[in-house]
Amino acid sequence: MSRYIAPAIVTSERDLVEYYVEDAEPVDPGSPKGYSERCIHSEVLKRFPTVNAVIHSHSEAVVPYSINAVPFRACFHMAG
Repeated sequence: MSRYIAPAIVTSERDLVEYYVEDAEPVDPGSPKGYSERCIHSEVLKRFPTVNAVIHSHSEAVVPYSINAVPFRACFHMAG
């Protein structure tokens, strides 16, 4: 997962942090600060062992696809 920087500005392996799935803690304790959402990603990976990746996006083009059990409709995640 990228360290606490926008994925669009990741340029090398140094911009990535490796985490343990069990507790979402960095493999290297000296790693730079990471996103708090890593805990959510870790829980998804623990709950669904056949999942190999978690994609987390706040993109206006992606967020509507996260709504389920209702007909497709536009949404805005910061409307609250």
